[in-house]
Amino acid sequence: MVYKDTWLSHLRDSIPPVARLNRISLYTIALEAWRRGLTLEFSVYTDDQDIQRIQYKLSDGSITHKFNESSGDLITEEATVICNDKHLTEKHLKSADVPIPRGRTFKNATSISEIMAYADNLNFPLVVKPTKGSGGKGVHANITNTQQLYTAIVNLKDNKDSDIIVQEFIEGEEVRLFVLGDRVLSAINRIPANVIGDGEHSIMKLIERKNEIRKSVPHLYHRPIKIDRELKAILTISGLHLDHVPSSGKRVFLRKTSNISTGGDPIEILNTLTDRQKDIAIQATKAIPGLVHSGVDMIMNNEQGNGVVLEVNTKPGIGSHLFPIEGQATDIPTELINYYFPDTKGSKRSEDYYFDLQSVFDSLYGGYNSQLIIAPCPKQTPSRMKLFLETDNDPIEIYNAIRKKIFLYKINGFIQRESKQKVSLVISHLTRNVLLEVKELINGSQSKLRITAVIEQDYCKPIKIGFDIIDDLSELSLHELESKLNRNKQGLKRIESENKRLQSRIRKTENSLSWKVTKPLRSIMEKKD
Repeated sequence: MVYKDTWLSHLRDSIPPVARLNRISLYTIALEAWRRGLTLEFSVYTDDQDIQRIQYKLSDGSITHKFNESSGDLITEEATVICNDKHLTEKHLKSADVPIPRGRTFKNATSISEIMAYADNLNFPLVVKPTKGSGGKGVHANITNTQQLYTAIVNLKDNKDSDIIVQEFIEGEEVRLFVLGDRVLSAINRIPANVIGDGEHSIMKLIERKNEIRKSVPHLYHRPIKIDRELKAILTISGLHLDHVPSSGKRVFLRKTSNISTGGDPIEILNTLTDRQKDIAIQATKAIPGLVHSGVDMIMNNEQGNGVVLEVNTKPGIGSHLFPIEGQATDIPTELINYYFPDTKGSKRSEDYYFDLQSVFDSLYGGYNSQLIIAPCPKQTPSRMKLFLETDNDPIEIYNAIRKKIFLYKINGFIQRESKQKVSLVISHLTRNVLLEVKELINGSQSKLRITAVIEQDYCKPIKIGFDIIDDLSELSLHELESKLNRNKQGLKRIESENKRLQSRIRKTENSLSWKVTKPLRSIMEKKD
């Protein structure tokens, strides 16, 4: 994975695969606190929709704070309730004279004709969206005619749990600003999913290449540009198709909305904003009682130097601020821990280690524990060693040969196959003699383990606490592995069901009158063949 120089150096090689599954905020904030020496405790709870969620608690011995993703307990419950309801948010923003798009909220039971009659008072283009929801779900943007408006309203009325907002569509750049107290820390311009032509490759190929680039960004690893009905429809409207080859430098947009989850590009633009634009975001945050930090979504009018607020979020994802495709990363985890634990500001951060989030999820989601305290982050710099083992033997066999020493000395590291004839072993301990002992054990077992050569190499990357055997399923937690297994079982059942149906159909055909009547003819044809 290519790590940009504009990203935070202390997060390099410190984001475990499981954290890339929409858990960047949770992990990086918890990691910052843990590396400073704060006590880190995870727990599991069940939300209103009967879904298990993970929360975490941080403590310095005298002060304790609870976090849910990027939202800490200094944000009040009232603020969360308001921000989860777009209509309530709109009321508070209006009361504080925060600029917002012209529009109105309608009860879900309101007739379509009444909603459309109000929309006549606004000018196209319009936006229709639910009062509840996140990630751009259910948002119909840039509606340009009555038929599109009607279709959008019909779609939203299917969700009985949410009311409907009709607003003006404001032209401009959509920006997410992270506000902490009286400061705007970062501003991310979210560009809708797009590709840029090179005059040689089709849109399909450009999407494939763009998705490979997104895999190099921790926050975007599991957020590819998906080729679906919506994407194809947008291309059709533009008179394009997947096989079209755009000219060099031509940008082709593939979505209407700019959500990162649907393929949008995050670009840091804080230094381009005016003081007025920053003040609007701060004003919007203060308009919500009990909201001390937030993610404010705005549409910016750069010609006039102002903007309007679309949403205010209590637990915004911070991955885009940490890993922008363009621009300098902003260290929001450090800022948040400074805010919640001011006495630790300036504390030395131990950057040699990171903790294993997957084992936390396995333990909590698996029902083995309801809470889990992470062992303190070691303060000493460890000795590290990487061994390349030339062998066709399975890594598990090599692991079994050194397992006793791994448990005896609590060695950290991992083993994985690099190629058909090469296995890499990374081991770490505070005492180098322990590592030499493991190497000596391997050297003495070369014949038994089918190892033809052992090559030692320096290893300088951060070490994850624990020891892993890495394979193609290592990125999945126990919960996710079980889900994958269940999906595979369901797939096998469908195949078995289809096979039985085909066999039944064959038997019925063989027993049919037409099959029996044509038997002599088939025999003649078989003889000719």
